[in-house]
Formats: sequence, C-alpha cells, structure tokens
Amino acid sequence: MKFLSAALRDERVRFLLVGGWNTLFGTAMFATLYLLLVGHLHYLAILVISHVLSSINNWLTYRRLVFVSRADRLAEFVRFNASSLTVLAFNFAGLWLLVDFCDWHPIASQILLVAATVVLSYLIHAGYSFRHRGKEVRNDK
Repeated sequence: MKFLSAALRDERVRFLLVGGWNTLFGTAMFATLYLLLVGHLHYLAILVISHVLSSINNWLTYRRLVFVSRADRLAEFVRFNASSLTVLAFNFAGLWLLVDFCDWHPIASQILLVAATVVLSYLIHAGYSFRHRGKEVRNDK
C-alpha cells in the first residue's frame, strides 16, 4: 500500500492513470460516433466532435485528479482548450495521413494517434494549461 500511495503522489503517475481513462474515453467516443455517423459525416468531422466532447471530460479529470488545480476555472479552461487544439491539429493531420495515404481504417488510426499524443499532451498541459495550478487566483481584482 505504501508503494501505491507514494506512486499516486507523483503527478506523472497520476497523469498516466487518468490519461489512460481519458484515452479510453476519447477512443470510445470517436469509435461510437464513427459507427453512428459514418454515413452522414466525414471521419474528420467526427474527430472534431469527439474531440470537443472528450476535452470536457479531460479537463475535469486533469484539473481535479492530476494537477489538483485551484486556479481560476475559466482562464484555465481557455488555456486547456487552446493547448488541446495543438493536440487536435497533430491528431487531425495524422488521421488524414493514415486514412487517406496509408489506407488504414479510421478507428485503428485513431487508436494509434491517441497513444502517440500522451507525452505531447502531458508537456503542454503541465507547462501551459495548468501552470498556475498551485496558486490561488482571486476573481475579485
């Protein structure tokens, strides 16, 4: 138990655990929307929709469980989404390349790309999105 408790105090360990959940959630969101909407929407439009829905889940879990932030919620949410656009751009370009040029299935491509964004996501969110996480930010100034 001591090992588990010590491991959970490490932000990087919490990021990997919560990121595992977020990866599962985002991949399931994309796959579900793809299967439901493939006849109506292009797979890249489905990616954008699943990204928006997954980003809400991701922000909540990273804020509360990983970075334990007490910073201003709105400012942090804006920073988080700006950061997430970088990840979305990487994902968008990668999905397009894998599907249109390598002839991979969109769901398989998305699984590979989501796994590839773990380090990129941590660096962006730790260094930018949640950089003020330990500071109390007052909204009455």
